[in-house]
Amino acid sequence: MPKKSVESLVDPLIRVYEFPGEELIVSGGKIYCQACRIEVYNKKSSLKSHFKSRRHISGKEELSSRLRRDSTIANMLQSNNTSESQ
Repeated sequence: MPKKSVESLVDPLIRVYEFPGEELIVSGGKIYCQACRIEVYNKKSSLKSHFKSRRHISGKEELSSRLRRDSTIANMLQSNNTSESQ
């Protein structure tokens, strides 16, 4: 039976905390990149390589833009609801 590398035995949540700002989440014990909408491997070198990829860089930019837009829409709706209740 092949041995698992020690790096892959690191808890996925710990791995996510090692890379703040890279849009990673843990679901079902696996690491997912929200920017790219894919599962990523729990190995540190694989994650570092993924973060340098064009797909991840553009995915982070798109996610950031989408979050700003959603925030603006939510603020507009909230201010509209506040002005209507007055």
